[in-house]
Amino acid sequence: MDAPRCAPLGLPVLEPVAVTTTELQAALGRHVSDPVVRQLAAALGKPLDDRSQNRYRLLNFHDQGVTIVLDNEQYVEAIDLHGRTYQVRSYPHALPSGLSFKDRSDDIEKRFGKPLFCATRGRCTYADGGLEIVYGPDACVSTLTLHPTAEPGTALVSAIRIRPEKRGGARGILVGIDYTINVGAPARLSASLVDGRENAPEVITGRDELQRAGRLGWTVAHDSGVIITSVSRFIPHSALVLSEGTHVLTPRVVVEKQTAAGDWSAVPIRFLHGEPPVVTLDEPRCRWHRFGVQRVVVAERDYDGGESSRPDLRWQVALEKNLHTSSEQGDTFTGRWSERTPWFRACSGDDITIGIQDVDAAFHDDIGGRTIELSELVRIAGAREVLSFGPVKELVLSAVEERETLAAPARRR
Repeated sequence: MDAPRCAPLGLPVLEPVAVTTTELQAALGRHVSDPVVRQLAAALGKPLDDRSQNRYRLLNFHDQGVTIVLDNEQYVEAIDLHGRTYQVRSYPHALPSGLSFKDRSDDIEKRFGKPLFCATRGRCTYADGGLEIVYGPDACVSTLTLHPTAEPGTALVSAIRIRPEKRGGARGILVGIDYTINVGAPARLSASLVDGRENAPEVITGRDELQRAGRLGWTVAHDSGVIITSVSRFIPHSALVLSEGTHVLTPRVVVEKQTAAGDWSAVPIRFLHGEPPVVTLDEPRCRWHRFGVQRVVVAERDYDGGESSRPDLRWQVALEKNLHTSSEQGDTFTGRWSERTPWFRACSGDDITIGIQDVDAAFHDDIGGRTIELSELVRIAGAREVLSFGPVKELVLSAVEERETLAAPARRR
């Protein structure tokens, strides 16, 4: 018995423009401001719809049967070619890899094998060709989504993005990598930054590795043989092993696959748009610091529900994450401490948060907090200035100690 015929295609394009799939694929992984993308968008005409959906921005050129999908950083992540989408005209040119909107799911499987997975609404992803296909109820191709492709046995890095970022008070950079790995075995991607191009040392180190020579970037492991994904990491300036000043950084990416013997072997990598991009970074002055809260006085009020309930005071210091939690001063409106934070590395422009808490058996109550830029914190502590915020009537800091390194001083002979 013959398979049912595919439903009719959508409306024909009235005035087709000469934009081929080769030209569309050339835009993948590029920023919306890139000349290639701008030229493509100009050829397609004004989008009929420009809207956001989840973390994507969709440029819908429905008169030409094309949708350009931008990620939240405005890079072209995918391109949809429509054949049977409601109220969208059918893409009028040849599809890649000899595909056709007349193809059915079993035709696709004969050529590319079974899909890696199928999501809701008939959207299936295939390992070969970087293809994602949406099937209609009749199992015919309705929409074809173009992604950057990786040949079997290789990896493809389609985009590397580096931009300034501030998180949890820490200034730094956000590094994002879009990639595809097609090796048919468990694989892992490792990334780091180098200062310069040839044989340069890595300049990223883990926050907990700072007392050792910085070598560690990050590694993402996958237990599947074909991966189409992206990863991003926030890297504070304090975790970069760089001197103060201007540096030219280059991403270093390594992909490996696991052999049958359990060893790891390198996988050839192709960068979609040539060599990895370089970025100019102005590294601020970063030093090691430590300080403490010497005295806290809080408002005399009920803290725990009793008529004369006094708080059990402690303080915390945070930069991107909690750096130190003090000992507890029980049942008092005035707390005094001699302890200090451990040494921590921070940079000009970082914001340090100091919080005061009432410690309880189950849940601790925040009494008040203050966020202060690092240089201002050093000034306030050095001047013995009394801070006051909310129920915290007085807060006095110890002087901030600063060091360039944590290396032990040389012994005198």
